[in-house]
Amino acid sequence: MFVTVKFGEQEETIFNPQCKCVTLLSTIKQRCCDDDVEVDLSDENGNVKNLRESPNRYADEILADRENLVLLKVDRTDSGDCQFTPLLNDKGFLTETFLAQLATGSGVETPSGRRTKNTNKRNKQKSENKDVSTGKAAKAASNNAPPKSKSRMK
Repeated sequence: MFVTVKFGEQEETIFNPQCKCVTLLSTIKQRCCDDDVEVDLSDENGNVKNLRESPNRYADEILADRENLVLLKVDRTDSGDCQFTPLLNDKGFLTETFLAQLATGSGVETPSGRRTKNTNKRNKQKSENKDVSTGKAAKAASNNAPPKSKSRMK
């Protein structure tokens, strides 16, 4: 699993989101911009991912596999609101629609936006693992197996 982060002068770098959000954002800052800048990510439509609000949550619960993301600088206003500035210089990619969505804040995704899908998938995998560990899967498989041949005794 990986995501692509777009930044700078049409640059992009891939990252592994199978880590905590705080770790992913720290790594992105080290590789893409100054460490003293607060950053976050948005999708290609300008929907902010708000990874910084869930630092201990795993980023792959919020981000989709192979998702293209834009690096954002986060500035806090005196009233406590956040103002997002894309750290990407690509006029072809940063459309008026993208900037309008980013400015309105109506496109802000909550960190739980994708939780249901991934949680259900993981719960299904856990229940399958429980079946295997309790022997239910092995028992079901043995019921479908062909009968063993009896050996002749002399």
